Amino acid sequence: MDGQRAHHLRMLKRGVWSVAATLAFVVGCGRAEAPDERVGSSAQRLNAGGAILGFETASVWHGPGSIASSAVHSEGASSLAVDPTSAYSRYTSDAFELTGQLRSIALDVELPSAPVGSTWPGSVQVFVSCPQKSVSSEFVGQVELAGKPIGVFNRLEYPVSASLRTRLGSGCSGMKVTIGLNAPSGSLEYLLDNLRLRTDLLALYEFEDGATRATDTSGYDRHGTFVGGAEIAPDAERGAGLSLNGTSAYVELPSGITDGATELTVATWVKVNQATAWSRIFDFGGPNGFLFLTPSTHDGLLRYSAFTSADHEGIVTAPALPVGAWKHIALTSRGREYRLYVDGVEAGSALGEPVTPAQIGSGSGQWLGRSRFPDPLLNANLDDFRIYDRALGQAEIAKLAAAQSSYSHYRFEEASGAAVLDSSRLQRHGALVGAAQREAGIIGRALRLSGGHVQLPQGVVASCNDFSFGAWTKVRQNQPWGRVFDFGDPALSSFMYLTPAGFGAAGQELRFALVTPLGLHDLGYPFEMPLEEWAHLGVTLRDQTATLFLNGRAAATLSGVTSDPADMGQTVQNTLGKSLFNDPSFTGALDDVRFSCRGWDATELAQLAHPPLPASPPNQRPLSGAITDVHDPAIIAAPGGYYLFSTGPGLLARFSPDLTSFTFSGQVFAENPPWVVERFGDLESLWAPDISFFGGQYHLYYAASTFGSNHSCIGHATKADLATADAWVDQGPVLCSNDGGSVDDFNAIDPNVIVDQAGTPWLSFGSFWGGLQLVPLTATGERAGDEIHNIAKGPGTAAEAPFIVYRAPYYYLFASFDFCCRGVDSTYRVVVGRSTSITGPYLDRTGLPMLQAGGTPVVSGSSRFRGPGHNAVIAALGQTFNVYHSYDASNGGVPTLRISPLLWQDGWPINAEP
Repeated sequence: MDGQRAHHLRMLKRGVWSVAATLAFVVGCGRAEAPDERVGSSAQRLNAGGAILGFETASVWHGPGSIASSAVHSEGASSLAVDPTSAYSRYTSDAFELTGQLRSIALDVELPSAPVGSTWPGSVQVFVSCPQKSVSSEFVGQVELAGKPIGVFNRLEYPVSASLRTRLGSGCSGMKVTIGLNAPSGSLEYLLDNLRLRTDLLALYEFEDGATRATDTSGYDRHGTFVGGAEIAPDAERGAGLSLNGTSAYVELPSGITDGATELTVATWVKVNQATAWSRIFDFGGPNGFLFLTPSTHDGLLRYSAFTSADHEGIVTAPALPVGAWKHIALTSRGREYRLYVDGVEAGSALGEPVTPAQIGSGSGQWLGRSRFPDPLLNANLDDFRIYDRALGQAEIAKLAAAQSSYSHYRFEEASGAAVLDSSRLQRHGALVGAAQREAGIIGRALRLSGGHVQLPQGVVASCNDFSFGAWTKVRQNQPWGRVFDFGDPALSSFMYLTPAGFGAAGQELRFALVTPLGLHDLGYPFEMPLEEWAHLGVTLRDQTATLFLNGRAAATLSGVTSDPADMGQTVQNTLGKSLFNDPSFTGALDDVRFSCRGWDATELAQLAHPPLPASPPNQRPLSGAITDVHDPAIIAAPGGYYLFSTGPGLLARFSPDLTSFTFSGQVFAENPPWVVERFGDLESLWAPDISFFGGQYHLYYAASTFGSNHSCIGHATKADLATADAWVDQGPVLCSNDGGSVDDFNAIDPNVIVDQAGTPWLSFGSFWGGLQLVPLTATGERAGDEIHNIAKGPGTAAEAPFIVYRAPYYYLFASFDFCCRGVDSTYRVVVGRSTSITGPYLDRTGLPMLQAGGTPVVSGSSRFRGPGHNAVIAALGQTFNVYHSYDASNGGVPTLRISPLLWQDGWPINAEP
């Protein structure tokens, strides 16, 4: 790399990647603006990294007497030499941007020769101003100089009061610092250096050229040590960064680096050079546990873990990082909320056991690139590694992850106007044409198109041999052949497009096409986009293979693509939301549009397509009373309260007046019905009841079977009023499997009844074997004829416990995948699909049919509450609740009742922690 380019990249790294403040030094978190003409100008004369304000340029400070730079310094290149003209003088900085919550200020001061003996009278005061927060010359603190040694720099500390922290909030764009020198004057030179504005940024490692250690520029001086060949290496994209060779190199950080933190953000740029399972980006430990982030587990996941015990571990995962590409990753932890971000967007999230750095405690063993276990060392490059003691928000993460030069990125964050800015260094800015406006998006702002479009510059894909595109889309009208994008030159019959509403032999489909003088290639996936819901669409072209993605899943693939975008030449018309031909315009909204001349792998599309966890996710409902030994719960609201039934001898019954406190109320049957004894002998328990109301009475369906067998029957009992002590009237079996000589590829257990919109009751059921089934019932609850529909299958055969609810315009089929009934080793998890027809097909969020083991995750186990499953859904108290059991690892794996509100986002349910 030539010297001029290396210098330019270093300037970019300070000004953009390390997040330049208005005046060239960096405080807190960062800015996403691209570099501009201000580099090296007077606007950047306050020059330092992180939260350390150097004094290399005297002209940005203002005050009485002589002000000049001095070669004598504590750190950096020079200090500020002041010769005050009076006993009290103030020196004020130019305005700069402070990003982050200011915690304390420190200043290095060297005193001149003592005027009287060996003591020095006076003090140094610090003030701050922030006009937009109505903070004007606010006094921060005062440090007495008496007793301070002369001829050396003294560190003066100024804690920021809680009230001033609150007033400044998360930062200030026009911050000024004033240093008040209350000391003798007259031909006396005081040296000022390293003004540290310490914020919620606990550590910042920029890994600059020439560094021989991991220098912390946050202001807290938490410097790290290079071990085993760790070094700073030049990089064509980042300028320079930390190089870890995967065999001996790592970085050791000071002990207790996250001490006392109850929230956490760790953010860094990383380029994985070799994928090795369970290597560590970081591993921080203490006497009570550890925190770590690995770029790839054995099953291909980016994973963060916060561990204090086997039943108290917070875990969040996302698709693993690709090899050979710089990616920005961030982890945030706030209470039970864990989020992983990749390239500025949430790529994974989880609600689980709250484990904080404060609980881990202070100790040695804080590493970058090394595990505390015998896992491989990290083979990767790191840059701009940051630790905060609060959970940053998505917008703050996005600024840290400002796109580089590998893809164009349109975030639509402009407040107004026709400009559509490319936030990458490629600067391919577009312009709005026609009817368009900004609105709330799934990530930040979105662009609403209703006849308008975005015109991009010519030739945006002229150099692309490979190609990738990803965007969040919200369709408001399924206009035939409306375009998400269309790049090309119609005059040369060359174009490339993506439409959410193409048409093929199977009807409406997502379609991608590339047409060049060398050939035509098109790829479709039959799917009708839902209206008014955010969905992520993507396409990749690499290794002569085109792949179409729907919500992160590779939905369709076409091999043998012998053309590439560069074959279209210098495309003169490149649009978002408009066809190059006379097709209808796209009507809907776009958010987070990205395209690249690199072929992304499937994990990168999956990372972009993760639906963000809401800012205020649902909380588990607090429960009390008889909530243990609850397995396969079913619940109904009736006059007086809520009636819950579960697996057990004679079927167990509980009552709650408020959906919070539960009492045991006996059994449905004092002894098993005679038909059960006749077919199955002396069963200890009846299984998996379901409770419903139709035809003027309550219907209780239940299962009789033995574990591991599909010789099973579903029984039926009725009752007019749940509040009375009247006995349930057993109506006998409704249907059986492998009974009386029949041979069936289904298992007649786990019943659930829904009454469809036409008033017909349907019974869904099933476990393993041929999957989940659906049959119609009569108005009195018996099976109606021989009609049967197969509606879902699990991975392998592990699917059971269907539960169907209607929420216009869809029927939602919940199911439990994997294995129950193993205590703390249970792997149950609840998934969901939906259909506009009661009989299906039920599709998950990625368009995968549940008959092909599709299922959008609803709730999976945590370290404490394991194997959540066999759910029931109830509308109550103006909300929808998910009712299920989990195995409590803190209580010997006892099945325990859990009730979570369901929050609906873009047509899909979100559950609280397990």
